[in-house]
Amino acid sequence: LNMGAQAAKGTYYVQLDSDDRLKPDAVEKILKVYHSDPKIGMVIGSYEVWRKDDAGNYSRMEELPVVTHDEWTEENGRNNLLRINGAGAPRSLPIALIRQIGFSVNDEPYARNYGEDYNMVLEVSERYRIGRVWDAIYEVVRHSGGTDHSIDQQTIDRNDEAKDYMRLQTIQRRIKLNIK
Repeated sequence: LNMGAQAAKGTYYVQLDSDDRLKPDAVEKILKVYHSDPKIGMVIGSYEVWRKDDAGNYSRMEELPVVTHDEWTEENGRNNLLRINGAGAPRSLPIALIRQIGFSVNDEPYARNYGEDYNMVLEVSERYRIGRVWDAIYEVVRHSGGTDHSIDQQTIDRNDEAKDYMRLQTIQRRIKLNIK
């Protein structure tokens, strides 16, 4: 991820999992948010949950509402990020910020290829506004081969430890920022 950011020729990065899909107008909506305020350092979108059956057919899971990450607000988003395990999907960051802060792939204890952008999101939220796209711009695809909902408890605990460690580092950085 860091090597890719160093080699990137574009201005922005949009993150999604390999089995998820961006809506056709997603990039335009993300760019509109960035262009609305130069103090925005990250954009978080909203998404629909889709199902892929074993025959390869997709269908929207209508029983689930669009996930809008209402927990992220202008007033409490930065602090709320310390209480939850992610900022929401999809996330977009300027390539320049990624180059400056970097992905933390296995840098933290317990990480093991998990939460590669969580520390970066925490750092970005300390210095910049987080922009939002409230429309669904992303389709999360659930399928029988997916790992999101079939993680064993030991892995869940290790992942939580990794993010707890990153949260501790964030609190320590904030203490230093408040002393200055």
